[in-house]
Amino acid sequence: MSVLFCLAGDLVNFNLTQSYFQHGTVVKHDYLADSVWFFMPGYLFLYLACWRLLNYSGVQVVYFMLAVLLTALLALCSYLSMHLPDSGWYITLLTGSYAVFIAQTTLLGFCLLTRSSLPKVPRFYLAFGLILATVADALIGQFWIFGNEGQGYYPQIRAINWVFYITSQAIVIHLPLVALAQAHSSSRTCAADAGFAK
Repeated sequence: MSVLFCLAGDLVNFNLTQSYFQHGTVVKHDYLADSVWFFMPGYLFLYLACWRLLNYSGVQVVYFMLAVLLTALLALCSYLSMHLPDSGWYITLLTGSYAVFIAQTTLLGFCLLTRSSLPKVPRFYLAFGLILATVADALIGQFWIFGNEGQGYYPQIRAINWVFYITSQAIVIHLPLVALAQAHSSSRTCAADAGFAK
């Protein structure tokens, strides 16, 4: 589901109709804000999968929620530093909420990286892929949407963004394999414990 929603967002970002300034006169590539309607649920499915993989409980959940709030605050400050005041409410609402939302991908990446119950090598790559997702969207906001006084540094930034984004997607799509590796590792540990108990 995550991949399907993100593919729909990619189609919007291709701007096949070559439509610009749809939501105002400041941001030329404002069609990028429309893709948030697809990318946000797409990444939400990814977040839910990561949450299942982390398997936090008790005080870990409290610490995680505090980290979410801190990440959101930092993301909001970063967004306000690049936002153009006359962008309009639609662009501001969608891109601002998405900036706060997509920053959580990096937090989840760090959480997976420090989760010792996950296999070491796969969790490193998965964390790297999640962090790249935030970097890719930060590039869009800074240089494609609000860059160059709303004109964007296009098409150069599109090419740079796609390197980060495709690399990220190519890595995080392997999340089910990491989950399977963890499940097999857990089942072997349980079997070994049961054998030791006998």
